Amino acid sequence: MDSGSSKINQNILDTFSKGKKALSISDISRLSGHHRHTVARYLDNLVSSGKLEMRQHGQKKKYYLADIQLESSILNFSLHMLIILNMDLSIRWANDSFLKMVNTTNKAISNLGIEALHLDELFGPELVTAIRMVRPGETRSEEARICRDEKETIYLFTISAVSFFQDRPALVITGEDVTEKKTLQEAIRTSESNLRLITESVHDMIIRWETDGTISYVSPACELLTGYVSRELMGEKISEFIHPEDLPRFQNGSMEEDMNWSRLPSSFRFRTLKGIWVWFETTTTPRMSETGEVLDYISVWRDITAWLEAETKMALSEEKYRRLFEGAKDAIILMELTEN
Repeated sequence: MDSGSSKINQNILDTFSKGKKALSISDISRLSGHHRHTVARYLDNLVSSGKLEMRQHGQKKKYYLADIQLESSILNFSLHMLIILNMDLSIRWANDSFLKMVNTTNKAISNLGIEALHLDELFGPELVTAIRMVRPGETRSEEARICRDEKETIYLFTISAVSFFQDRPALVITGEDVTEKKTLQEAIRTSESNLRLITESVHDMIIRWETDGTISYVSPACELLTGYVSRELMGEKISEFIHPEDLPRFQNGSMEEDMNWSRLPSSFRFRTLKGIWVWFETTTTPRMSETGEVLDYISVWRDITAWLEAETKMALSEEKYRRLFEGAKDAIILMELTEN
């Protein structure tokens, strides 16, 4: 907009400070000194930008200064920053949260260009660029960081081009302090990353199943221990993989529906992808809701097949030598060697 057009716009707006709240085109033409046709053309722009509003009174059109004082008293309750711009990016209103940050008043910045807010200096040029790019009906988000007193604060700005107060078009900008939320999200991501690192690196299998025995999670160690990829087991019932001879140990009855899934035996045989039975030793913990109901079960499974095989071999070896000693016809004496 050139300086001549800006001057005419301002002349028209100034006519509303001369006593009357509502003015017709003829009134504005007389008070501003501009031709009626010129006034009519500029009035359309001022209405579309949100600086004026037009109301029909019979056959006549009456124009009013855009007034949001009633709404502003409500919006000032928000802890978030709120800035409302006209569609030509002039300042219509800002709430107390924002005014305190920039140390100004609505009266001082009203109808000035967006440059008067110095948003680029405070929040960075990306925010101003995003504001300029928003088109009617669009919404954009932009994150900005400011440092004050050696403390960094993160704000999430949402810019929406809407028909806001009394159907007048406006750009509504909200700025929410998301520093604590970002810190929490980062802590959760770090925690999840650490947990994932632990579950992916541990050689024991971590498995979670629902109260009906349906597997809902299996850690990556599953593939190493059983040959199954995790997703191949999820959605399946545990009973489909446990040795039939071991199932009765945690059955309440003869039917699968009667199984007590909380009483998974401490050791049992599990069928691998190759059809081999391996022994697992388990520790199972129920996960409870706030009302005390069981949500699901989390269990750690350790492959003890090699240990059991070694133990069996040792037992057989001991039995073999015991029978040899007991069946021998010659006297066999065991003596402890000492220094003497």
